[in-house]
Amino acid sequence: VRPSRAWVQGLEKWGFDPFALNHEEKLLAAQRMLRNLNAPRLLGVDEPLLRGLVGDIADHYRPNPYHNFTHGFDVAQSIYAMLRSYDAYDALWPLQAVALFLAALSHDVGHMGFNNDFLVATGDPLARLYNDRSVLENHHA
Repeated sequence: VRPSRAWVQGLEKWGFDPFALNHEEKLLAAQRMLRNLNAPRLLGVDEPLLRGLVGDIADHYRPNPYHNFTHGFDVAQSIYAMLRSYDAYDALWPLQAVALFLAALSHDVGHMGFNNDFLVATGDPLARLYNDRSVLENHHA
């Protein structure tokens, strides 16, 4: 898959439409944003490892209607746009910017698509593990 110039330039802008990209393009776009943040150098990884990291994050999202890889990508792209548009990158150490992007990209990995009330009401094992308190927040922390 070869990225189109339009979406490559659009990554730094608010209003970018993550639904305009197919899954493979989202993977490439996430890798491009990480490269633009100097992640390979800062993390000491090569391109195949970076590609594998992004792929693993995508693979661990569950296929539910909202908390899926498109949502994680959308949040990460928003962070990237903020870092680029408001010079927020200059307020952070470069490694902090990479960590923020990766946290955004992976923030809902494993989300089941249900809310806390549902998990508690159905006696889900995750709710029991966290004593029915802030189940998803504890799970994602």
